[in-house]
Amino acid sequence: MTTEEFIARCRDYVLTVAKKEFDVDAYPSDVQLVWYSKTLQNYKCIMCIPGYQNVYECTYNGDKEEFYIDAYEKVSNAVYPLVND
Repeated sequence: MTTEEFIARCRDYVLTVAKKEFDVDAYPSDVQLVWYSKTLQNYKCIMCIPGYQNVYECTYNGDKEEFYIDAYEKVSNAVYPLVND
């Protein structure tokens, strides 16, 4: 699988999960790639849909040829001041 294929599949899977689980009204072009990594035969990325509180972690296990999608919802946002020692 190429990087482009992985990202395209993740966009489709994320959109499917977002629509089914969270009633998100979006298109594949709305799903944005936030972070991506490939190590050996394994891929991982973080995706989001702007305007919604969820973040999606997509993992491809190259050994088992399986995809995993984890959805996370933002529950808080805290600010911590930088303390100089």
